[in-house]
Amino acid sequence: LFTIKTKEVASKNQKYLDFLLPGIVAMSIMQMAVFSVSFVFVEYKEKGILKRLLATPMRPYQFVTANVITRLLVALVQATILILLGMWAFQAQVIGSPLLLALIAILGGTMFLGLGFIISGIAKTEESVPALANIIVFPMLFLSGVFFPLSAMPEWLQHIVKYFPLSYFA
Repeated sequence: LFTIKTKEVASKNQKYLDFLLPGIVAMSIMQMAVFSVSFVFVEYKEKGILKRLLATPMRPYQFVTANVITRLLVALVQATILILLGMWAFQAQVIGSPLLLALIAILGGTMFLGLGFIISGIAKTEESVPALANIIVFPMLFLSGVFFPLSAMPEWLQHIVKYFPLSYFA
């Protein structure tokens, strides 16, 4: 019923930096999104700014949307700078569509902004934000394939790591 045609694919030699660059970009977007939202919204909650915003004509969704758009723009700029710096200074190979890279940066930034909002909802004080955020973010930094391939991990750990969002984003 089926026939299989095999074709060889020509690939370029990749350096470690070619593997590392997407992970560094993903890690920086995650850090920015999670920590910036968590700290700011817990601070606003502690100081009563969020309650005072309800007395203004601005709707809460407008305030949140403005914060999200601002941080997504920062994520795009951040990703662009890191990729261009990697290409210029370290001759990293970036293959693919720039528009697709921008879309992935926006989607990843949105995902981690959601995580930041969850942390800001759970945290009672600004001092508890780093502890909560690091409990979630720190394992992802080292176990999500940012610095070394997932295939280099023990098999039992690979089953755990597949649930980390940074693995797929990187």
